[in-house]
Amino acid sequence: MAEISSLLAIDSATGPCSVAVWHGGMVASYVENLRPSQQSASLVPMIEQALAEAKLSYKQLSAVACSIGPGSFTGIRVGLAAARGICFATGIPGLGFTTMEILAYGAHDKMSNAPILALLNAGKGECYYQTFTHSTNLRATSE
Repeated sequence: MAEISSLLAIDSATGPCSVAVWHGGMVASYVENLRPSQQSASLVPMIEQALAEAKLSYKQLSAVACSIGPGSFTGIRVGLAAARGICFATGIPGLGFTTMEILAYGAHDKMSNAPILALLNAGKGECYYQTFTHSTNLRATSE
């Protein structure tokens, strides 16, 4: 895969959804919607807003990353459909990351060498969890 210089990231798996653009080695824009019931109507305008704030077009993106679950079935479908459409229209690669990887990566820089436990409410008294070890490539140790 070619070097990724500009990345559009979409997360809609857990209810609230967010979009970020990474460009020039940093987060160039971030947009979130905390209302989980309006993802399908708000996601594309959020993407447009994030790209405008980052002063980028779809054609300037190197890749699109999207959360692939676990999480809300509808939310995952909405995010993946948007990501797939952008990838298809622009000819750029799509990248999928699990919700647990995303949660663990958020804690990665804040933890020394301690193991990381990613935990997500699955509803009905159930939860999703996965532990990760600290390394240059965050890797799962159990599921």
